[in-house]
Amino acid sequence: MTNIGKANYVANKEALKIWVESHTEEEIRKANAARRALKRLAEKPLPEGRKQGYVSKNKSFSTIKDVRAPKKQDNAYITYVRERFASGDMADTKGPAAMKTIGEAWKKLSAEEKQVGPI
Repeated sequence: MTNIGKANYVANKEALKIWVESHTEEEIRKANAARRALKRLAEKPLPEGRKQGYVSKNKSFSTIKDVRAPKKQDNAYITYVRERFASGDMADTKGPAAMKTIGEAWKKLSAEEKQVGPI
C-alpha cells in the first residue's frame, strides 16, 4: 500500500470505531439484524414478472463489529474439544484423526457429563 492508502485505512478504521461507539449495543444489534434480513432478501429469487429485485445483489451487507458486545458462551462440545487438546492427550494425534477420536469419546459421555458449567 502507498503511504496515502495506509493513512486513509487508519483514518477510516478510527472513524468507524468512533461511529460504532456513538451508538448503543442495542442499536448495533438491531442494525445487524436488519443487515442479515436484507442479505436474505437479496439472495431470494425474483417473483414471476419482476425484472428488478427489492435489494441489489451487488450490495454487501456485512455486519457491524462491536467489541463491546458480550461474547457468547461456547457450547458443551467445543468446550470438551478444547479441554481434550489442552490436556495434551492428543499431542501425538493430528487433524482429522484427533477430531474423530474426540468425537467418539464425546458420544460415549452421559448427558450429565456433557453439561457446560458457568464461565
